[in-house]
This record gives sequence, structure tokens and C-alpha cells, in this order.
Amino acid sequence: MQGAGQSIECARLTRRALTALPLVLGTGILLGNVVYGHAYGADFRGGMWKAGHAILAGTSPYPNANAGALLHALYGYVPPPLFALVAVPFALLPWAAAIATWNLVSIGSFGLALHLVGVRDRRIYALAVCSLPFVLSLGFGQTEGVLALGLAAGWRWRDSAPGPVAVGAVIAAKLIVWPLLIWLVFTRRIRSAAAALGVAVGLIAVSWAAVGFKGLTSYPKLLAADGRAFSGRTHSIAALLLGAGVGQASAELLTVVIALTVGALAAYRARRDDQTLFLIAVAVSLLASPMLEMHYLALLLIPLAIARPRLDALWLFAANIFWLSPHDPAHEWQVALVLLSVAILAARGVQKPASSRQAWVAGALERRITTLSRSA
Repeated sequence: MQGAGQSIECARLTRRALTALPLVLGTGILLGNVVYGHAYGADFRGGMWKAGHAILAGTSPYPNANAGALLHALYGYVPPPLFALVAVPFALLPWAAAIATWNLVSIGSFGLALHLVGVRDRRIYALAVCSLPFVLSLGFGQTEGVLALGLAAGWRWRDSAPGPVAVGAVIAAKLIVWPLLIWLVFTRRIRSAAAALGVAVGLIAVSWAAVGFKGLTSYPKLLAADGRAFSGRTHSIAALLLGAGVGQASAELLTVVIALTVGALAAYRARRDDQTLFLIAVAVSLLASPMLEMHYLALLLIPLAIARPRLDALWLFAANIFWLSPHDPAHEWQVALVLLSVAILAARGVQKPASSRQAWVAGALERRITTLSRSA
């Protein structure tokens, strides 16, 4: 039994170390960016905040649809106009106050999202906020905190009116999450799927009307130019294919085909399980994107929190694994690692977690029995 006790103590120390590591790294990197980093809030400044200023000035919030110019500038507003309109009040603030306020909104939204899906373990809040995807979202001033709140609301109220509204709003703000509609269809919420689609189309139309339809006709060209500029620099399937010599159009098409095929196979095995299909929809949304930026992966923490509302080994994996690929552009092995990690989180996230103590005790007893049998 002494060996079993040592194994349990070793497991406890390992969990504490793996819990502390992302907290230290996340806090250190974020504070370092605030004090020394010129890129702090760069996506917000060159994207939403600039788009808000453009709306106030009566001009288009969108940059020119030129891949070279987009790559040279690095930062520009590309999503549908909804977040540009949200940014208008922030554009009235000085830059420092605007990014500080936006980060507070993002942290509060992300924490509320975890609360809505049933997380009460404070360690998960700390790990999620200090995970690399969310640290990058804060560091660059991205939108994942608010989008995560929409995902959580869509799940929490999936069987009542607010659910489809939340899903539609998230799709209108971030087009890549359209597979959420498939989740609603597969779980036989046909009316909810239709309502979510109507909300998404309506919000996109109203938000574009609010900016005078500026940039609408050139928007498909802008998306294509953005893909040409950045898809090879991210952690997407398309980045791997482009690195292997596949053409841009073929790589983007194959990315969607591969993601939907994997999602369809997983959904077939899920047998209409609500929680599993929601996780698959979010994972497919990420994998089907030709530009899988690291901060996008913060959205995957919401279905993970639904499946695992208490700290376990999968949370330690999710909080630590992405630190192995902290930069864009990444090496091929880092891109493959991120994609594999997303697949592992999706596959393991739908399985019922076992007690960590029970698992370690069982393992210690098994090793003890094996030792005794060999000595016999």
C-alpha cells in the first residue's frame, strides 16, 4: 500500500504542477505584452476599433481586397459588420481605455459563459482564462470571450427561444460556426435551426444596412484575399495542405471536405447525443476554417466545460498542450500537433470522466498485483 500512496502523492504533485504552469505562463506573457509588447491589442486596434472609427466617419469599415496589402498590414477588419457596430462605443474612447475595457468585457463574458454551462470549479476558470488560446485572444484584443458567451447561451437555452437567438447571433458575428445549425438539425430542433438561420441572416442584413452596405459587393473578394494572405500562416488543415504543395483553392475545399467527413463519422457514432453533437459542431467549425488562428481554440473550451465541469486530466491537457505552438506561422509538426490535440479533446471530451483518485489507485493496485505475480 506504500507504493499506492506514493503514486497518489505523485499524481497530486503532477496535477498541481500542470495546473500552475499555464497560470504562470499566461499571466507572464500577457503582462509582458502589456508592458513591452507593441502587438498588445493589435487585432482590436487595426480591426474593430479602426472599423468603429470608420463607421463614425461614414466610410467603409473594410480594407481593400488585396492579399498583399492585407499581409503587409497584418491587421484589418474582415468579419461581418456586427462587431464593427459593437466597436463604435469603444471608438469614442482613447486607445488605452478602449482596449482595457474590451479585455474586461472579454474576461467577464468568458467567465459568465463557463458559469452558464455549469462550471463551479474555480480552478477551471483559472486554467481557461490562462490557457494559450484565451491569453492570445486577450493579448490581441480578439472576440472569443464574447463569442464563447453566445455559444454557452445557445447551449443553456437550446430548448427555449433565447437559444436559437444566441446561435444565430454567433453565426452572424463569426461565419465559421455555421455547423451549429447542423447540430440543431441532427438533434431534431428543426424550428430552432430555422429560427437561428433567420436570426443570423437578419442580423447580417441589418448590420450591413447600418453601415450603408459599404464593402458588401467586394466582401467575397475580401474573404478570398484574406485566405490567400493568412491561411498558410495558421494552424489549419489548409496550412498543412499548402505546405505540401496543394493549391490555395484546392486546399480550402479539401479542408472543408475533411472536416465535414470527420464530423459526419463522429456524428454517426454519437447516435443523436445532444452534448456530443454540440462538441462535434464546434470542433468541425474550427477544423473547417481555412484560417485556424490559435485564439479560435478558446471556443472549444465551452463544450469541454459542458462535458467536464470539474478539473481532470483532460483539462490539464487542454490547458498545457497548446503552449507547444505559441506562434504563427508554425512549423508543420506544430500545426499537426494542434489539429491532433483538437481531435483528442473532441474524442475524449464526450467520454464520462473517471475519478482521478480511483484511476491512480487502480493503476497502483494493478502494478502491485503484477509485481506480486512475477515474484511468485
